[in-house]
Amino acid sequence: MVTIPKNLEKAQLSRASLRGRNFRGANFNHANLSSADLRETNLSSGTLIWADLNGADLSYSNLRKSYLLWASLLWTNLREADLTEANLSCAQLSEVNLESANLSGANLSGVVLEGGSLREAVLNGANLFNATIKKVDCSFAQINHTNLEKTHIEAVDFTGAQLCFSYLDGIKFDNVILTRANLTNTNLIGADLNGVDLRAAVLNQAELDCAVLTKANLDRAFFKKTSLFSANLEGASLAYASLLNSDLRQANLEYAQLEGINFDNCQVAGAIFTQAQGLTQAQKRWLKRYGALNVS
Repeated sequence: MVTIPKNLEKAQLSRASLRGRNFRGANFNHANLSSADLRETNLSSGTLIWADLNGADLSYSNLRKSYLLWASLLWTNLREADLTEANLSCAQLSEVNLESANLSGANLSGVVLEGGSLREAVLNGANLFNATIKKVDCSFAQINHTNLEKTHIEAVDFTGAQLCFSYLDGIKFDNVILTRANLTNTNLIGADLNGVDLRAAVLNQAELDCAVLTKANLDRAFFKKTSLFSANLEGASLAYASLLNSDLRQANLEYAQLEGINFDNCQVAGAIFTQAQGLTQAQKRWLKRYGALNVS
């Protein structure tokens, strides 16, 4: 039986074939594992701080509770890898393949993730504080109960993703797609969603106080018991959206497209509807009755 050493600090293992090996708890700090074959390898509870994993194949590997701080994983394949509770703080993850990977409870604070894929990945309970996510496919990912405060998000596709009970307050979304995404109970206070595609998104009980939704596409979106207090929806499209029991007090809906919208039991006192389009006469009477402004 071959005994695998636990201390492989600074080891030169570029292009090594290590598929299926058991390196549980091993020390790979500062090791060179670039382009190595690490498929189905057990690296759980291991330390790979400052390790070079560029171009390595770690698909289906076990990295539970591993330490990958400052590691370089450029062009690395982590498809269906288990990174539950792993620490990847400040790691370089550009062009990485994390499709269907499990990152539940992982520490991803300060990571740079540019390009690559998180499609169908699980990031429930992960920490993405101050991370950079740019040009990444996050479609159908599970990102529930996740901290995304101060995260830079640009040109990301969240189609069908779940972002429930997450913290996104104050975030600026630049060229982001959230079509059919589920943002139930998510904190988006003061978030900048200017021009974002939120068609058919679910925002039930979300907090959007003071959020910027100018020119956003919210057609057929669902808002139930959602707080949009003082939100800016100027020029947004809310055709056939449902705002059941939501708070629109002091919101700005100037020039908004509102054909087929459902305002049932909404609070609208002080909301501004200058040049809003698509309202029925019955809706206009109801809005005026309950304190909406500039309804014509």
